[in-house]
Amino acid sequence: MFCDTLKNCNDFFKTRPPAVIFFISLVVITITTFTLSLYIRYANNVLNTDLEQNWKSLTQHLNNLDLYFADEKIVKPYIEEISLVTLISVNPSDFKNFTKVKAYYKLSDWQPFCYNNHNKNALITVDFLVTNETQVCARIKGPKQYLPEKLSQSCDPSNNQDYNTSLLYSHPNFNSNESPVKLTFDKNAKFEAYLSQSDRNLIYVHLVWCSYILMMFVLVVLFYAKFYRYEAIDTDVDHFKLQIK
Repeated sequence: MFCDTLKNCNDFFKTRPPAVIFFISLVVITITTFTLSLYIRYANNVLNTDLEQNWKSLTQHLNNLDLYFADEKIVKPYIEEISLVTLISVNPSDFKNFTKVKAYYKLSDWQPFCYNNHNKNALITVDFLVTNETQVCARIKGPKQYLPEKLSQSCDPSNNQDYNTSLLYSHPNFNSNESPVKLTFDKNAKFEAYLSQSDRNLIYVHLVWCSYILMMFVLVVLFYAKFYRYEAIDTDVDHFKLQIK
């Protein structure tokens, strides 16, 4: 029985080259999907490529925004935030009358890589001490889904609690007598960003179910090859009987 089934499948694929290509592709995709699910489940750390794309897009957006000095206070919406420290490029002459600066960036005009996680009310804050250097150590705070956990250009920020803070805003809805300034972030900075355990579990479940569905398609093709060949044999026998009569 097994030999007959194997012969039928062999004959089926020999006479139908497109079916061979489709079947091999289906098997490869099934194996790859299942292997990827095991990697997501058991690997120590899995890189978060979405966050990498977000960081590059976000820093490019921030580099293009003008900031304006103002004394107005801003109310930040409650969003789970993380903070990190990194080097940013500044023009010291823009801050010659200031000792400490806190910049607020609105994200209403920026679209993240995964649009479903976008919060238009979110803010990015950057604070640093003014020095004579073109690069300063800044602390960045923002939504957890937009910022990496740690940048390779991390630095040691000075204790700046005793300094008076000057405020900067992007897209101000007020009149500012000061000229706009810019802060420059390194969008190519290396950083650590890994998928959380909850994200990994969700991806793993989806990949496993996808593997099962693909396996069902593989079995359907095999059963089709087996039974279709049997139908072809019966047709040949009936045609042979008609010729004898």
